Amino acid sequence: MSFQPTSKQALALWDILLSGEEPAVSKVKPNLTPSEREKLAGGGYLEIEKRGVSSHIILTDKVWECALNDLVVEGTRSPHASTVLQHLLKKLKEYLESHDISLAEFLRSQNGAIAEVNITIAPPNLKEKVREAYLEISGGSYNVRVRLSELRTHLGDLPRTEIDKTLGEMELAGQLSLMPLDDPQEIHSEDEKAAIDMGGPKRHILYMKG
Repeated sequence: MSFQPTSKQALALWDILLSGEEPAVSKVKPNLTPSEREKLAGGGYLEIEKRGVSSHIILTDKVWECALNDLVVEGTRSPHASTVLQHLLKKLKEYLESHDISLAEFLRSQNGAIAEVNITIAPPNLKEKVREAYLEISGGSYNVRVRLSELRTHLGDLPRTEIDKTLGEMELAGQLSLMPLDDPQEIHSEDEKAAIDMGGPKRHILYMKG
């Protein structure tokens, strides 16, 4: 029988997944015992990586693939459940705002009322196209600042909504970071047009991880 995370373990994995962090084992909430961490590692949900004097938790691809089925949190009284819920609501808010969808429209669509939408077909390999465009702009280097305006130019006529959706998914998966330009003098009109509005400061640039 395959290993099934407990509610406590699932809650800890959800918190790490939604925060996008790679926390030290001592910072994980709720705190996991060595045995609980070992079982998650043995089940293929995480890896432990030594960084200096501390060990950090790295989520595996398995967590992203089966989170909705395997990471079930039932009957928990953990105070950390509210933190995970806040992370989830923040991600939902950012997604709805970036796609110009109201909460009412989202909830109605889940209850069977199908909203009229404009359907655009994006290439199935859009993530790879984003990566290729980034590397072309950065000269083949990762962790280099690239403006969204440049990225959109390299991606040509691909649907903007699908590009933004893909960038959001890649950021959630920890593959890149979307950030604002802090210096107003650096922000040009093309940067404003290309920016992604996810709530809070608009994002003008990205850094992609190797």
